[in-house]
Amino acid sequence: MRKILFTLLALVSFTALAQESPVEWKSKVKDNGNGGYTIVLTAEIEDGWHIYDATHQFTPTAITFTLPEGVTLEGETRALSTAKPVQDEFFGSYGEYEKRAIFEQNVKLEGAGAVLTAAVSYQACKEGSCLSPIDEKIEIQVG
Repeated sequence: MRKILFTLLALVSFTALAQESPVEWKSKVKDNGNGGYTIVLTAEIEDGWHIYDATHQFTPTAITFTLPEGVTLEGETRALSTAKPVQDEFFGSYGEYEKRAIFEQNVKLEGAGAVLTAAVSYQACKEGSCLSPIDEKIEIQVG
C-alpha cells in the first residue's frame, strides 16, 4: 500500500513540475528620444486561462525591474489592458486578465545602451484550478 501511495505522490509531483505556463511574455522597447524609452511587456494568455491584476489579495501580477547603472525608472509600471472585474466572497474585489495583458514602464538611459531585467510574478488559473505562482525573468536591451 505504501509503494502505491508513494508512486502516486511521485507521479502527481512530477506532473506538477512538468506543467508549462499557459502565459507567454514578450517585450519590446519604444525609443521616445532624448534617452527616454518605453518598455512594453505583453502577456499572451491561452484560451480559458487568466492571470490576476495587481489588486488580487494573494497572487497579484507584479513586475519589478533590476536596473544597471545609468538606467532609471520614470514613474510607475502601468497596465494598459483593462482587467475583467471580479467580486469574490473570499478574495474580495480584484480583476482578471484574459487572452492578453499589456504593461508599460518608462525608463531614462544615460549612455549608449544597457540590459535590464524585468521580473514578472503571476498565477495562471483555469476553471477554479490554478498553477503554482510563477516567476519569470525577461532580459531587455535598451538603447
